[in-house]
Amino acid sequence: MADQGFINWETEPLVASRGPQFDEIAVVFDALHATATDIPDSLVIGCQRLEQERQTSFED
Repeated sequence: MADQGFINWETEPLVASRGPQFDEIAVVFDALHATATDIPDSLVIGCQRLEQERQTSFED
């Protein structure tokens, strides 16, 4: 993803941030968050943002 400019990796400290081409794939992340309750557990567990989105959906 870094090679395509979607993210920037920093090694000190180890951080990933949005790269100059991030907007091209942002729609994918938006779709994942919108359908977090439909995504299999194996793809959600370990992803804090999707876990939070799923928990919020279940509480509503």
